[in-house]
Amino acid sequence: MAEENTGTFNAIGKGDTPMFGAVAVLVAGYSVGEQKTLVDLLAAHDLEHLPLVFIDAALQKETLSHLTAHPGLSAVGRPSELRRAIILSGLRETELHRLMKAYRLSEMPRQLWASMTPVSADWPMRALLDELGKEKEDLRKAVLAQRAKNDSI
Repeated sequence: MAEENTGTFNAIGKGDTPMFGAVAVLVAGYSVGEQKTLVDLLAAHDLEHLPLVFIDAALQKETLSHLTAHPGLSAVGRPSELRRAIILSGLRETELHRLMKAYRLSEMPRQLWASMTPVSADWPMRALLDELGKEKEDLRKAVLAQRAKNDSI
């Protein structure tokens, strides 16, 4: 996006404070079988009340705020070839921690994680996925450069 990066990182607490946005979990890059696994995972950890919105190519141009406000748009039952990610919106801090811990313990494939912010709310899903991918690659390059620097000392 041509917009300047005006967002900042904020620590997530352990309380009951809700995150920004309508409550929803936007999910991209999942096969149909993985969708079912994620639904089961949420149910097993008392998170089945969270609306899951599965995103495929047909929904990638929708903005995050539109997707979170209209969970019926979900591409559930259709595989997604998009970059694998979960975007969280409106969850309480305790729900976020429970979801991430359950996901980590499930041994499902690694993915990108993000939360919707006032800055990203009007971004199309595809633009956010692309930006998250760039950030991941930049971080990977920085880690490799630091390792190379440490090895040369």
